[in-house]
Amino acid sequence: MIIADPQLNASTLSSVVEYLAQRTHVCAKVLSPEGEVVAINRHGLELLGLTADEVCGKVWTDFWDGEYRTRAEAAVAAAFEGRAGHFAGSFGGGDASSTWEVEVFACDWEEDTVSRVLVLSTPVTMEPTGRAYEQHQQLLAVMNDTLHAIINLSSAATSAANLLRRGLDETQTATLADALEDSGTRAMDTVAELRTLLDPAIQAK
Repeated sequence: MIIADPQLNASTLSSVVEYLAQRTHVCAKVLSPEGEVVAINRHGLELLGLTADEVCGKVWTDFWDGEYRTRAEAAVAAAFEGRAGHFAGSFGGGDASSTWEVEVFACDWEEDTVSRVLVLSTPVTMEPTGRAYEQHQQLLAVMNDTLHAIINLSSAATSAANLLRRGLDETQTATLADALEDSGTRAMDTVAELRTLLDPAIQAK
């Protein structure tokens, strides 16, 4: 947890930990009465594609635009009144726009007044960012190469079958064998590369 407010007390953090224990793929933020982000979990920053300096100390509702900002402001207002707020909206921060389900709860009280609220944002659809984006593009490229290799191998095998039915001399047979071997090797190489990208255990070796 990255904490921007040193006055954040133990009861607030306890509430955050309790909610996070139930939700693993979530961006969790604690807001002050002024609506500023005083704490955010590290995984949340990764999901947003932002740094702590870009989030902590900022008014959370300012990250939303148009009708989504109105919904965010209403959800925060409800939470500070002791009621749970909820909405879904598109967030345009970071490296890409994404859609989120957002829940806002009271997480800290001073006497009978809510002093801080917890915002839990869960990505519904998200474009990959940063290193994830690079890996995504690499995977797409290898998948494309693999499909081409398999198509070429299939075409070569079909052509070979037709030629063999007609009968070939020694030179033609050797040429055909070389073509099939090249196509097969390329297909095996691209499939192996694709398997490496898809299997984390293989990547770790």
